Amino acid sequence: MIRRLTLALLTLTLLCGQAVAAEKYIVATDCTWPPMEYLDENKQPVGFDVDFITEVGKAAGFEVDVRNIAWDGIFGGVATGQYDIVAAATTITPERQKQFDFSDPYYEVAQAVVLPAGKNIKSLEDLKGKKVGGQIGTTGVFVVRKSGVPVDLKEYDDVGLAIQDMLGGRIDAVICDDPVAMYYANKKADTAGKLNLSYKTDEKEYYGFTVRKGRKAVNQNDLLAAFETVIAGSEKKGTVITQEEKRIIAYHEVGHALVAAKQKNAQPVSKITIVPHTQGTLGYTLHLPEEEKFLMSREDILAEIRTLLAGRSSEEIVCNTMTSGAANDIERATEMARNLVARFGMCDEFDMMALGTVQSQYLDGGYSMTCAQETYAAADRATIAIIRQCHQDARKLLEENRELLDKIAAYLLKKETITGQEMMAIIEGRDPETVDNYGATREEDQKLFRPSTPDVIEAPAKHINIVSEPIPMPDFDKKDEKPEEQPQDKPEDQSEHGQSKE
Repeated sequence: MIRRLTLALLTLTLLCGQAVAAEKYIVATDCTWPPMEYLDENKQPVGFDVDFITEVGKAAGFEVDVRNIAWDGIFGGVATGQYDIVAAATTITPERQKQFDFSDPYYEVAQAVVLPAGKNIKSLEDLKGKKVGGQIGTTGVFVVRKSGVPVDLKEYDDVGLAIQDMLGGRIDAVICDDPVAMYYANKKADTAGKLNLSYKTDEKEYYGFTVRKGRKAVNQNDLLAAFETVIAGSEKKGTVITQEEKRIIAYHEVGHALVAAKQKNAQPVSKITIVPHTQGTLGYTLHLPEEEKFLMSREDILAEIRTLLAGRSSEEIVCNTMTSGAANDIERATEMARNLVARFGMCDEFDMMALGTVQSQYLDGGYSMTCAQETYAAADRATIAIIRQCHQDARKLLEENRELLDKIAAYLLKKETITGQEMMAIIEGRDPETVDNYGATREEDQKLFRPSTPDVIEAPAKHINIVSEPIPMPDFDKKDEKPEEQPQDKPEDQSEHGQSKE
């Protein structure tokens, strides 16, 4: 899920009302669409969209009141002003864009056809003559109708009811968004293992937050800040860190970033920070892929391992020490190296032999070794060899670029948070202060944006339209100027009540 989100965050602009501190917006969501939105054991809305819009509100300075609203009334409610924002896995369509404003896409989906376990189809044409279920008013239903395939289409208020009808033999298939299909097929306790996600459409769809036409406020930096809060927590600027520790952290994070920048197969760096966060991090390096990838080659995996080990390598080279800050990096690098050997068949010594079996694939994703002890020991040696070689490669890259390592670390110590664009400017010999800091999220970083723009220009959300002549207000109380027209015998309290109601 996060992997799909990262690319979209680069272009997000939420269109909603002006964000004022302490202002509360009513957010409508349809809690029949897990894992995007559903009700917990206390009947409270939870799920990906709920978490995301909540963090957007924190980043933008407003509160959200998330309410469970039936899908068939959700758009009417936002159109009439009952709700301010719809965060309900809403697909952006040309028809909906004519009536509402949307954020830029934040999640990519496709329509998926779910069948009972053991059954399969290769295209929508294979549904000809079948009973197909879908949630009313969703794009899954629209796709089936648009295809022209003659099916017996049955629409439900809840996609879960359609799933249950299919398991009960009352319909043949269900069409819905692929994350929802995967949730029912793999994670929901009473349906996992009973379903087959048989087919996905080629046409991509994109979720966006929905608001009334013409309302604009939150930008992509607010959403990026929300995303970072989810993965790292909020900033803890009050944490006391010694200058030596701050120096080590800076070189550690720059080590990650510089090795990533010097490798062909590594993901680009978006942000580097040495500000502690509530999730326990003393700093982190954020990587955002340039394009969505679902497969990793051997070269991709080795590049990732080098990047992970580069933090500790930088500590060794510059600070002549090793710290506990590399613990998570080492765990992840070891896991990737072991998967390369034992699961992915990318080790020459074992060819394409699987040495383990995945356990609890949709829970913790762990696996157990299913080979002889001698083979297990050999796999350990192969894993160690990969880690040792990647460690040496990372050290070599940093030693060859020691001057850049020092320059970037010095700049990071000064700014505490920098973007990938600033780092690349230093690598390329340009002034990082002149970079258009796309993706910066801290308030002080905003001053670096577009330095040619005068400070006196207000943000778009605060623009006021001024006319040359005043517009007179309608005289709604004109009739009150003629008291003689009022009934003389009308009681005083009734007259006052009538005026207040108006």
